[in-house]
Amino acid sequence: MRVRHKIFINYRQTDAGDAAAFIDHALTRTFGPDTVFKASRSVGAGATFPPVIEAGLDEMCVMLVLVGRHWLDTKAPEAERALWRDDDWVRREIGYALALDPEIPVIPVLLGNLRRVPEEKYLPPELRSLTERQTVHFRARHVVADLPGLIAKLHKEAPELAVRHFVRADQEAPAGALPSTLLLPEHGVVPFHGRKKELARLEAWRDAPDPLGVEVIVGAAGQGKTRLALEFCERSRRAGWVAGALSSEVTLNDVVALSESGVSALALIDRAEPATAQVADILSALTGRGPDAAPVRMILISRTAGAWFEEIVERSNDAAAALLLGVRPLELGGLGGALDHDAEFRDAAALFAERLGRPAPPPAAPAPVELMGTDRVLDVHAAALGAVLGPVTRPDDLTAEETDPVIRLLHHERQDWKRGALAAELPDPHRERLAVAVAAATMYGGAREDTAYRVLAVQQTFCQEPMQVIRRYQRWLARLYPPGEQVLGTTAPHALRPDRLGEEHVALTVAEHPELVRGLAEHLDAEHAQRALLVLGRAAPRHPHLVERIAELIEGDLANLPRMALWTAQRLEDPRPLIQALIVMARRCTTMGVAHSMLPLIPPEPEYGELLVITARFLLSAEHTRANPDRLTIAEVSRMLGLAHSVLGEHEAAVRALRMSLEAYGPGFTEAVMDQRRVEVHTLLAHSLGRIGRRAEGREMARKAVERMRPTLATDPLSPIVSRRMRTSQQAEERLLTDALRAYLDLVDDPDAESAALAGLLDRLRRIARLRQQDRLLQWALERLGYISAKDVPVPPDLAPDVLRDTLPARHATKEELHEARRRLAEQITLLLDAPVDATEPTPVDDVVAAARVAGIYRRHGTLTTATEHGEEYPLTVIAIALGEGDLRALYWSPLSGWWILDYLYLDPYGDYERVGNLGMILGPADLAPDAIVAAVTGGMAPPTQGWGSLA
Repeated sequence: MRVRHKIFINYRQTDAGDAAAFIDHALTRTFGPDTVFKASRSVGAGATFPPVIEAGLDEMCVMLVLVGRHWLDTKAPEAERALWRDDDWVRREIGYALALDPEIPVIPVLLGNLRRVPEEKYLPPELRSLTERQTVHFRARHVVADLPGLIAKLHKEAPELAVRHFVRADQEAPAGALPSTLLLPEHGVVPFHGRKKELARLEAWRDAPDPLGVEVIVGAAGQGKTRLALEFCERSRRAGWVAGALSSEVTLNDVVALSESGVSALALIDRAEPATAQVADILSALTGRGPDAAPVRMILISRTAGAWFEEIVERSNDAAAALLLGVRPLELGGLGGALDHDAEFRDAAALFAERLGRPAPPPAAPAPVELMGTDRVLDVHAAALGAVLGPVTRPDDLTAEETDPVIRLLHHERQDWKRGALAAELPDPHRERLAVAVAAATMYGGAREDTAYRVLAVQQTFCQEPMQVIRRYQRWLARLYPPGEQVLGTTAPHALRPDRLGEEHVALTVAEHPELVRGLAEHLDAEHAQRALLVLGRAAPRHPHLVERIAELIEGDLANLPRMALWTAQRLEDPRPLIQALIVMARRCTTMGVAHSMLPLIPPEPEYGELLVITARFLLSAEHTRANPDRLTIAEVSRMLGLAHSVLGEHEAAVRALRMSLEAYGPGFTEAVMDQRRVEVHTLLAHSLGRIGRRAEGREMARKAVERMRPTLATDPLSPIVSRRMRTSQQAEERLLTDALRAYLDLVDDPDAESAALAGLLDRLRRIARLRQQDRLLQWALERLGYISAKDVPVPPDLAPDVLRDTLPARHATKEELHEARRRLAEQITLLLDAPVDATEPTPVDDVVAAARVAGIYRRHGTLTTATEHGEEYPLTVIAIALGEGDLRALYWSPLSGWWILDYLYLDPYGDYERVGNLGMILGPADLAPDAIVAAVTGGMAPPTQGWGSLA
């Protein structure tokens, strides 16, 4: 299926030549030159005119008919009017477009002071419907107002124009490009093969009935993630989809407009880590479309899943977050035994030799011995390209391992730089200057020319050169590595690629030229500093000397780069070198501001333990030296310090820090958050005391944590069918109690009745955690039903089958069945949450609940917020009483009247309390005996009316 995506400008040169040229220039700046067809520009010199015009007509999604005062000369005889001639291209083009009506919008553009299209009697029969079209005006004197109106009209009438923001997967390598570009996945020099299982999974995901889908592909560098995604995009294009990488200039409205145009779209985002905000915004907008919207699929690529993906979930709306919860990343491992090293080496070498016009290695030549242990296709292809390029005269400054094919290819690349620089007649193109220029472009990027200039201008090799020399080197870089079409997620249009090749060059160059990072921070924009940290962080595990350089870069901007480095570390395969650089920075130049901004962002994990200890100790020392130390700061920082010592196994130090935290958390702090902090400290302290042999003390600390958290399970046993924020709060409380129970039971030497009871409570909490996970998956399935037109959806694979009815069709459920499953989940969780409460004074509700249990009419109880007659709200504890099949009542004590009342109970679609009625029956005062209240409830009540809730 051909996708129409062009604006066709229809005009007569003698009537609207100048206006057509101006409109063409303006629209190409907005939509791109490949999206606008104007004959005098689009038909190349020497090309056959009719076929090119016809091809443009076949690809147009909208036609602009430029009508000026001389478009139709009404004073001339009819036979002499150009528009009436059969061979007139203006007439033929308009007639073709109108014949496709209503598929193609045809918009008359009235030039100058024209008010309307000429009357029907002056037009050929097939063009007369043009007079019924809505027109737009374009006047030279009002171009500032008319041009935006024309562009807005095009966006509205032809949303397919957003196709221009999808970079095609099958880009041709530019003529004369460096040999390394033959390795880039978008050029596909070596045909794709293998990965049949992964492609089958992607095809099944693409062809599912959902209008929106997300897939995540992760894997180490060189495993072929991007190549797999591009191959799938190419196959999808052949299946009628618009597919490719999203352009860096794409807007939210562009993607939504494309999806609403009826075009199926597959968007690829490589290096998804820097684009989390854009991805979340796009997904959130797409979940709000109608049920009949065209399908959209999005593939996100990264070396590792983790913090960046969680950030997208947090930034997205509820529907998009629910969708993302169902994503299971496609982890791309090495090819292992499936990789025939010899065959892959020979095939790649033959293709590279053909492209470069060089002789290929002998057909029987095996792959180098050093490749036998690799399962990365990139290594094999790099070795094949190096074999075609031949032996290299190794520069004296390079001492990398000869067995690394990527390093050997880098030697060839540097020789090509030298030859290209001499041909370009660059001033003094010595090897250090060329290496620094390429490393700067690769490490920092060149999305903005002024930033790239500032980076080069302060380098030692360029600092004495005039501006025009540095600009010449910038132009040389642009020709050396042409940017092509920029895609979302990158800020380095002139970087040395593949990424592994660029990282190796940066590491080797920075080793000799530390000024590439030292003192550069003040010259960088945030996106370029972030890219530098990412490139250096990825290269550092192979080049330990970069740790000191990264620390120097961070020290150049202490207000921003420490936090940015922490953000980057959580997105790396191996974050340890970047963490070590932060430790070096922290030991040398930590300030109060830096420590305060970093501490909340440091994960409590062993890799970050030393950094957490250094930062927390600095803040504690600074706080204790103040005239009036802040107790809350001391409590929080010492808690983090104790946690850091604990994850490092330094339990004696952890006990000391945690006791300081408990003392600071003493009387005066009553907020719920502070209570949870105390519980966390008690639990951590119990753990560390047990590790140093003080088990009795540890058990007592854990007991206090359990006693503090147990009441939260019974004071407000809400169902899990609540907002994301409330559900998160419930899970946090349950997690704290689970940790405290586990710490206590680990320290029990002689099991007794109490420990057996607490073990049972721990088991219940684990079951609750399982049920809550099932609830999240059910919510995800319901969200899918919310924006697709299907009657049922597949049940998520992680959902236990016993949650749903046995009569469900194979692994599918309707909306009603999913709601019923969630209601049953709510009931199960409520029953599990009904834990005993150590209360010295039982409340009236507790007594009535106990009596209702004995009578066999109790179902559950929970808190409902009800508006009073004065508009105020108060919590109302409602006991659900079942008096028969389908007969559920609300029994509650009213704080306004002081009476026990029996009323209707209404449940929402999730089985949660929605409201109680307003025609309640008074049963008695608050001090009425519980047995008497239960007797009044069961004493001859009328049958329920339609609409009452049911838990039967």
